[in-house]
Amino acid sequence: GDARLFPPRHQVVRPHLFTNEELVRLLAIISELPAARTSPFRRENLRLAIALLYTTGLRLGELVRLTLGDYDPREHTLLIRESKFHKSRLVPLSTDGIREIDQYLDAGRTRQIAISPESPLLWHHTRRGTAYTGTGLTNAIRPLLRAAHIRTDTGRVPRVHDFRRTFAQQALLRWYRTGTDVQA
Repeated sequence: GDARLFPPRHQVVRPHLFTNEELVRLLAIISELPAARTSPFRRENLRLAIALLYTTGLRLGELVRLTLGDYDPREHTLLIRESKFHKSRLVPLSTDGIREIDQYLDAGRTRQIAISPESPLLWHHTRRGTAYTGTGLTNAIRPLLRAAHIRTDTGRVPRVHDFRRTFAQQALLRWYRTGTDVQA
């Protein structure tokens, strides 16, 4: 048959697995971000976004849909509502994830930001406190990856989804090292 009648072959994208050194550089870049009049909470939002993507393996869409009420400070979990296949689940937080969310919430209280359980966890000031979109958050993270000189093997900037892949790989390695039955 005529090859022009078939769609182009799907290119397999090899995930970038972030190293600890890359994460340290990325967080250092974020901590140096200047305060912006239009987005005074940008630094805190981006730090929390990276911390949660890296320590929970959340999908980007799940992260931007989180509300403050989805965080249970007693159980140290996040409620992910109707995600893929319309299923909800509880995601346990690591010690680092708990610390990051608690510091973020403390910063909001210190600045006397009016929030409610329905407020987005990551809110964008320029949009009157509404949630980031997936595209908006990606567009905020990509320049930071460039500034931190984080590149894939092919020289490209990693995708935000690669934080999820890194989380999965690290979880598997932890399970293998502790003798957990990975097949179960």
